[in-house]
Amino acid sequence: MTAPISVDERLAQMQYRGEGESCIHLTQLSVTAALLRRGYSISRVVARVMRATRSAAGREGKRWNWRREERDVRAMCKSWLAKHPVVTCRDAEVSTRHRLEVG
Repeated sequence: MTAPISVDERLAQMQYRGEGESCIHLTQLSVTAALLRRGYSISRVVARVMRATRSAAGREGKRWNWRREERDVRAMCKSWLAKHPVVTCRDAEVSTRHRLEVG
């Protein structure tokens, strides 16, 4: 098992075309998994990661398709939950334990 990551630190270090772990995609993968593992809903995870992604993209973000980016981050979350289907949820919007039905 890997040590928990600092979500705030990883998001703050995220950079467009960053080297190694600081690049956007690897940061998104790591942070979405960490937040879902901690029980946050997909909606909250996507919102938080998208805010940080927009910031990290900077001026380059003007050329991005943000709807596609959000769709991809949401798919990343669903993929993680499909592999780890039972999580304890912290959010009031869902029950304390839930199983994602992937169809």
